[in-house]
Amino acid sequence: MKGLAAFVMGGYPPAIGVVALSSLLALLAQPLTAPLAYLGGGALALVTLRRGPLPGLLVIGGSALAVGLVGVLALGGGLPLVVGAGSLWLPVWLAALVLRRTVSLALAVGAALGLGAVLVLAAHLAWDDPAQWWQDRLAPLVQAILKEGGPDLSDALPFMARWMTAMAAAALVFGTAVSLFVGRWWQAMLYNPGGFGREFRALQLGPRLGGATLLLMVAGMLLEGQAGRLATDLAVVLMTGFLFQGIALVHALVKASGRGRGWLVALYVLLVVAEPHAAVMLSLFGVADSWTRFRRQSSDAE
Repeated sequence: MKGLAAFVMGGYPPAIGVVALSSLLALLAQPLTAPLAYLGGGALALVTLRRGPLPGLLVIGGSALAVGLVGVLALGGGLPLVVGAGSLWLPVWLAALVLRRTVSLALAVGAALGLGAVLVLAAHLAWDDPAQWWQDRLAPLVQAILKEGGPDLSDALPFMARWMTAMAAAALVFGTAVSLFVGRWWQAMLYNPGGFGREFRALQLGPRLGGATLLLMVAGMLLEGQAGRLATDLAVVLMTGFLFQGIALVHALVKASGRGRGWLVALYVLLVVAEPHAAVMLSLFGVADSWTRFRRQSSDAE
């Protein structure tokens, strides 16, 4: 990874190449190849963190041209590819800019959470019933899957549609944060070895955001209709941020206890095989850390 990071910092052509190629490869066999987009996002974050906002925008522009050209040649139209890739690139650029100017990983993650919250609010303002909007658009896809011999998802369609707004916003936050972490990690490998580990283990979003998350969760359970759905969607977005705080907390406690990396491997395996339950529990662990300060056991995280 250090070699790839050094390659990205070699100039605009290699940076644009990594960002564009990663985004295109991410489309090959989704969802298996989707994480490759985070490498491209990490490259963009690295350039923005190290060189500033304008170089980051130039990388976005060059990558958009490259992706658009491939789309025109291969698909007859490049706009969908550019829009899809840009929906990750621009939030990553913004979060990296916040981190560059504030040197606060918490504020940068908070910026990503703000974008996710804006997306949820926009959906609820634009459509009287976001779930119905999603259902109308997912129904043809469900029918197409059935015609191809796939499973009948008609009964699950209302459930999927209900959570699509929250999941889309949470995916935006998740992708932005992971890309930012990759870029910061690469920056540390090149210029500040070990710096990202210390920074990540100290990640705390703060009691105010934790309190807001709990209030939204309670409101989602108590309120009916659109207000309750809006509160729940916003809570899901904020819980995505606290998932990272929960992961950071586990890293800090493992570091403080001197245990081996096997515990961290077990954590990530659990997140994959026990999704979404493990992620929810870890998010709640992160929320609780806003007040309990578990990581005070770790002088490394202070």
